[in-house]
Amino acid sequence: MTNIRIERKQKTIMRQHLERLAELQREMERLIDNCYQEVEAAEYLTFLQDLRKRNIETIRILTDYMVRKCNR
Repeated sequence: MTNIRIERKQKTIMRQHLERLAELQREMERLIDNCYQEVEAAEYLTFLQDLRKRNIETIRILTDYMVRKCNR
């Protein structure tokens, strides 16, 4: 993959969008945790655990990309 120079303005715009997406994913994590505390069925708990793991991975991907590509 080649390194293409991206203008600072574009990096700032993208970083702002990614920050908002990460914020929404963190809110999703809180909602998943709330659900996890309220349900008892093993099948639901397993599903919520998997959902939480995927959400944490999504947050990691977003923040890693933000650091690498948006200088943040």
